[in-house]
Amino acid sequence: MKTNKSNTYEFSDKRLDIEVNKHSNHINFKNVVINEVKEEIKKFLTIDYAVSNMKITNDGEGILYKKLVDKEIDSPRFPDKMSGLGIMLNDIWAYEIWIKEIKEVIYPWSPNHKFTYLTLNFIYFDHFGLDYPDLEKKRAPSPWIAWDHNIFWEWFVLQHFRGYVPFITKVENSEKILL
Repeated sequence: MKTNKSNTYEFSDKRLDIEVNKHSNHINFKNVVINEVKEEIKKFLTIDYAVSNMKITNDGEGILYKKLVDKEIDSPRFPDKMSGLGIMLNDIWAYEIWIKEIKEVIYPWSPNHKFTYLTLNFIYFDHFGLDYPDLEKKRAPSPWIAWDHNIFWEWFVLQHFRGYVPFITKVENSEKILL
């Protein structure tokens, strides 16, 4: 997991995906998003838009982005340092949510009975980098007290003045939803 000056490393692991999927902050975020998606999908299905083109990202794009911002739905956070999620993810730097699949199923024995389901794909990204506010949190209480957090300053210098790019943690989960 070495970084260099020209590119970054993307870290992902199925065990991390599983732990995030079980975490209450992810479950709460996912449930809010699912409710918003269901509400929006119902509108789309009635006016025959291309539902497969819907996407939600926190970069200002996507049909549902404004709705999430207006309702102050924030990215999930994982502050628990003991489980490792707080170290690997902590605050989500970016996320993508999109409809991976939408399918209508008709029962062969009863064509009038059908149901529609979709699969939402959730991807979270967090960079393992430091910014100036991170250093402010690590500042010694006074200049006369030795501070054992020189590693944070060295890390900051490598990243911002020597061009080393932090690695990115990527977590991916999918959820099937019955409409």
